[in-house]
Amino acid sequence: MKKAKQKDGDFVHTLSDEKLDEFRSMTLRTRLQWLEEANMFVNKVIGLERRAQFDKRFEVCLPRRQKKAG
Repeated sequence: MKKAKQKDGDFVHTLSDEKLDEFRSMTLRTRLQWLEEANMFVNKVIGLERRAQFDKRFEVCLPRRQKKAG
């Protein structure tokens, strides 16, 4: 996996063809489980406040007072 820093501070991750093939070969249930676990991991590591800064869809997960402050 390659990481490239962009000008706005976001990161882009590029996956190898082998990793993509590995994901394609998973059953749909396994893919969903993998995505749910990855989502929980990211939320625990960076928290919902920080995640909402990168992805506005997560603002709905924040308490109202935090939405207005951010």
